[in-house]
Amino acid sequence: MRVSICFVLIHFISLNLVAQDDTFPESKMAVVILRNNEHIIGQVLENSDTKLLLVLRGNEKREFDKTEIRFYKVLDENDIVIKGKYMFPTSAKPGYFLTTNAFTLGNTKLSINGAYLTYTDLQIPISKSMDIGFGGILGAPLTTSFKAKFSIGSTIHMGIKTYASWASYFDIYSSMVAGQALFTTGNRERNITFGPGIGLLRIDEDNIGFLFSTFGLKSRISQKFSIVAEGMYGKGMHPSSQFLGIFSGMGGVQYHIGQRNIWSWGIGLAGAQSIFYNFWGIPTSENEMFPMFYYGFRKIFGAKK
Repeated sequence: MRVSICFVLIHFISLNLVAQDDTFPESKMAVVILRNNEHIIGQVLENSDTKLLLVLRGNEKREFDKTEIRFYKVLDENDIVIKGKYMFPTSAKPGYFLTTNAFTLGNTKLSINGAYLTYTDLQIPISKSMDIGFGGILGAPLTTSFKAKFSIGSTIHMGIKTYASWASYFDIYSSMVAGQALFTTGNRERNITFGPGIGLLRIDEDNIGFLFSTFGLKSRISQKFSIVAEGMYGKGMHPSSQFLGIFSGMGGVQYHIGQRNIWSWGIGLAGAQSIFYNFWGIPTSENEMFPMFYYGFRKIFGAKK
């Protein structure tokens, strides 16, 4: 498991290093997309009402009439260019599969997610840095959430998220509350998140405290696809000497349909870890694992003016 996580991290970091030559953090670098879908990237020399003059690599100068241009943007540290193509950012899904990062919806008016095409959650921004959410399975109101984000610079983001749920289909007398801190580095298209949390599960008259943590990463690799991986671990605050906790891990892709729609597919493993002692007091760990998968669709509606 540790080897797999290290491999994924190395792959993620290498993708960022490969892309560094193309992201152009200099203040006057810009992308121009012509009406024939040609992408040109260069340094802005002149920008008037009718003309745009760029210096391309190799000191070649190229002038554009504004009527030729379909899209123009001065690049910043949040923009990504891969193999000479500008990646249009997506606002449809700031998170991973079942886990999330510190980013909020921002200017989006409304976001609807259908995980497994049975669970549906509705997310509504109440400001550029705060969201509220409501979720349910097959129409039953089950879960509410709140998320707030704080940023340090452009690549370090911290968030808090709280959850509350009632009356699950598994036990109508159950309820849960939980809170999570989210630490994200990167931008919306390429990021890594670690999120420790604490919660309380109530079943009938029993209260069960638990700790959990999540890990997620995302890397945009083309106009249509992002690679996504995530992991979760949870344990009771007063576990038995035998039961250590539950865990899961998935990897997969997000398929971008424009900037407002995303299909997600993931596959992985989930399980529980226990430890047993033999007659001589020698511990033996035992893992029960089973495959898991994820599929879902998220759509956003509009953006605030």
